[in-house]
Amino acid sequence: MQVFVGRVRGGRPPDLHAPCHVSHGLPYRFSSDVSVVDDSLPFILNIALANAVSLLGLLAVMAASAPPLLPLLLPLGLLYRWGYS
Repeated sequence: MQVFVGRVRGGRPPDLHAPCHVSHGLPYRFSSDVSVVDDSLPFILNIALANAVSLLGLLAVMAASAPPLLPLLLPLGLLYRWGYS
């Protein structure tokens, strides 16, 4: 297997036109983007999971306390979606 270092077909690839400094093999601009994703993605997924569990709990309490309201959820949800789109 050969490893090619340097220019590709007489020029740089389009995403590497900006100058960058290399530290431990990773350019700073790529490593900073990756660190932002690594830091924020678990936080955002935690919030999404908490909201989903909260919604399921709300639906369970609603189904236990007022079952006749359950058939109204779909039309009200569609009306809400139509009103805000």
